[in-house]
Amino acid sequence: MGKAFFNNAEVTFLQEFLDDWMVLKQGNNGLSVTEQVKACNQLVHRVIEEFYETFPERNLTQNDPTKKTYTQEQRKGLYAKIKKTITTRILISKHYTKDILAITQHIQSEDPSLPRMAARNQATTQFIEEMKAEDPDEYECFQILAQEVHEAAQTDYAEKSEEALRK
Repeated sequence: MGKAFFNNAEVTFLQEFLDDWMVLKQGNNGLSVTEQVKACNQLVHRVIEEFYETFPERNLTQNDPTKKTYTQEQRKGLYAKIKKTITTRILISKHYTKDILAITQHIQSEDPSLPRMAARNQATTQFIEEMKAEDPDEYECFQILAQEVHEAAQTDYAEKSEEALRK
């Protein structure tokens, strides 16, 4: 498996936006589907802006290129990468709820002052890191599924025939 696109500090940074993402994706916020998609896109753009403020060494436009600097190609793909990373994380979190809950409870028993959501985020990260190390193929399957979710979200089903929709 190749080098991770985001390092641990960057993943921790991205976790700060998970609650906002979940609220927008749940759809019970009174927004139309179009407004919801627009709000999610605005959130990702805000995450990217804050990402480059927090990690200026990644920003090609602010620094001379180093090993840590994203190339122009990587920079163009950052939007999709962030959405895919968040979706992969959510899919794993939902699929392995019981396993992650056990880790969350263990983390909270070691640090009762830690807020519940912070403990869950930490447990999810720990679970994903273990999955990447022990079963990278399974992690890759979740990444592929996340990509398929995003591709399906872009599909205009109004243009599909009834026969195609039945498949």
